[in-house]
Amino acid sequence: MSLAISNAFIQTIPIRVVGMALGYCAYERFSQVVNAKSSTVPTNYLPYIGLIAGALAITQQAIVIYAVALLVLIPLKYAITKEQPINKIPSFLEDMHKAVGLEDHNYIPLLRATKQIAAFINNAEKRNVMITGPAGSGKTALVEDIVQRICKKDSSLPENLLTKKFYKVSCVALMSGTSYRGSLEEKIDKILQFAKSQENGVIIFDEIHQLAMANKNNIGNNNISILDFFKEDLARSEISIIGMTTNEEFARHLNDPALGRRFNRIKLKHPSFEDSLKMLEERTKGLLKRYPSITIAEDIYKEVLTLAQKLLHQNSSLIDQGFNLLQTAFTVANSEGRNRIDKKDMENICKEYFDMNPDTFVDERLD
Repeated sequence: MSLAISNAFIQTIPIRVVGMALGYCAYERFSQVVNAKSSTVPTNYLPYIGLIAGALAITQQAIVIYAVALLVLIPLKYAITKEQPINKIPSFLEDMHKAVGLEDHNYIPLLRATKQIAAFINNAEKRNVMITGPAGSGKTALVEDIVQRICKKDSSLPENLLTKKFYKVSCVALMSGTSYRGSLEEKIDKILQFAKSQENGVIIFDEIHQLAMANKNNIGNNNISILDFFKEDLARSEISIIGMTTNEEFARHLNDPALGRRFNRIKLKHPSFEDSLKMLEERTKGLLKRYPSITIAEDIYKEVLTLAQKLLHQNSSLIDQGFNLLQTAFTVANSEGRNRIDKKDMENICKEYFDMNPDTFVDERLD
């Protein structure tokens, strides 16, 4: 009887060899499908499972069924049920569409800069943008306005922007907790891998000059910048990055010819007084919506910006300072039960809450 079993086993060796080959190919394909969905799922063992499973097949019919199931049905089922990539957003990245996309900040669109961004990030190569400008010139507002309009499916937005997905990384947050050598590089690598996995993803680096400064603390005094890790990928079309910084920080830390060749630069300036009036009026719509019982004088915006110029300091913008004055006035009026804000109220706000004597600016109002 043992001889009969041996003969039967020997007769099925060719079938078993075929089964092992088919099993190996099937699981190799399955592992490729899994890896295409996620680079973090280990699949090196799958082909060897195929070898074992194929060796256990006894009949020719079982081989056919086994091959069809593994070569077609299982990968197909996996692809259908896993349409979206498994890649998780790194903890130091923020999905701007969830964070600011549904908010209503009433930004004034910067049409020229928006068109520039739409063109640059859709280039075949060099799909990266460097936005520079003084503090308060609207660098962050420019990007947030685009994200909000994408979420609202604004038809006035360039069509090639509507399919983009923006993710923001704070360079300060990125470098926090990088106490051991190489930890920052690991985070940068995660960002690059995530960016490559997102077909329409755009990574926003706020205060990107912080990365150029990181070599002093993380790599040593060898003139190598963290941004050097980006250079090869920036030159290709696999990723799209938008960096933001001030003119001073750009000149001090980012004025590298090799790096500059990989970015399209957009230069912003402080808005004019007239444009600031329009922007302040738009931003105030949120306050009027929040405090529907409070009204304001018709010419209040010019008064507010005139006062804001006296309070302006180096790291703020005229619009931000003016809005800060207005929202304080709304808060005080609401707490005191008043339903109107006029010029006199704004002067009192400056005097009582910002330590300014109205007598110091009465004769210096803007015409």
